Amino acid sequence: MLDPVSLYFSSVLVSTTAGTVTYLFGRKYPEFRSVKDWGLATLLIALGTALVIARGIWNSDFIILISNTILVTGIVLTYRSFRVYRRESLKDVFGIGLICTAFTVTVLWQLGYVPERLRGAVITGLFALVTWRIVWLFIAQPLQHARIAQRALVVTYCAYALLNTFRTGAALVGTTNGVLDPTLIEVIYILGNTILWISVTLCVIWMVIERQHGELKEMALVDPLTRAMNRNALINAFDKEHSRASRNGTTFALLLLDVDFFKQFNDHHGHLVGDQVLKNIVSTLKPTVRQNDSIGRYGGEEFVILLSDVDKSIALKVAERARRKFEESGVDVNGQNLALTISVGVAIYPVHGNSWDELIAEADRALYEAKRNGRNQVVYAGDLQESSAEDSTANQVVPVLV
Repeated sequence: MLDPVSLYFSSVLVSTTAGTVTYLFGRKYPEFRSVKDWGLATLLIALGTALVIARGIWNSDFIILISNTILVTGIVLTYRSFRVYRRESLKDVFGIGLICTAFTVTVLWQLGYVPERLRGAVITGLFALVTWRIVWLFIAQPLQHARIAQRALVVTYCAYALLNTFRTGAALVGTTNGVLDPTLIEVIYILGNTILWISVTLCVIWMVIERQHGELKEMALVDPLTRAMNRNALINAFDKEHSRASRNGTTFALLLLDVDFFKQFNDHHGHLVGDQVLKNIVSTLKPTVRQNDSIGRYGGEEFVILLSDVDKSIALKVAERARRKFEESGVDVNGQNLALTISVGVAIYPVHGNSWDELIAEADRALYEAKRNGRNQVVYAGDLQESSAEDSTANQVVPVLV
């Protein structure tokens, strides 16, 4: 059999290395505070484990009290570090209660009221309980970013929780007589701890990096004010829609919307209210389109809607529905309803163009015509082409035969 003391020593080295690296990493980059907190918690667990080894040298009840309290504190702080990562409330009365439970049970053991077997089962059981809390934390409410890394973390902590649950049951039935007992159960438990700490460390680093990558990607594709698509994201959505339409022989529509008299609106109400109006425009537009349609901010007070797989009639109905919604209800800002209208230019692929530049130019011409004709209306780009053709025909000089 392998020597439990040597195995615990190896576990201490692994957890100390993992804790030191992650703590220094999080301290170097303040935006990764959760990594620093996780590293600190891991160092506490390493210290508690080292004191477990020291028990075999000094055989002091005080060392057992300190080690048990530090171990449970470390795993509770691990849970807290994940709350930091999720940007949730750090209040954890239940976790404080678990630390107090570990301290109280160990004191009662020292006074002879709790047997050794029960004390060991309680401490390991507390470890199992907290690890199950970590698992549930990410299963119940998974975050949008770093989904793959979160799944890996959940699987690893499930294995860790099962390992501690198994050892808790073994301690209760008397299969093991303590962490330094040279039995197969203790050897499996220590080896499992070591392997899982390496896996958890990799998952933590993976998770924060994947989340950072997702947030940077979102910053590159999302308008920071309205949280709608920015121009780059709109062009990407257009390219996907263009590929689908050209492949299937279908059509789609591009709607260019502009807030009427927005400059005067800003001058009268202030730019902060104007910004709030722009935010509310997106939330007002969303119910007027389908989930697979795209809404983005083109620039200033101009917004683009890409309507997938629609023809002229449906595109004009959607545009008119959006225009009427703003005319009838306006927008709500800080509990105050403000009158607001929009003008809309509508262009259809491939009737009015085959590229983003061509379609946006035609929609812009239609929007300009809506503005010129009095605003608060929808203009179809095809009507401009027909009108231009009629004007051209009317202006031609027809020779008269005498």
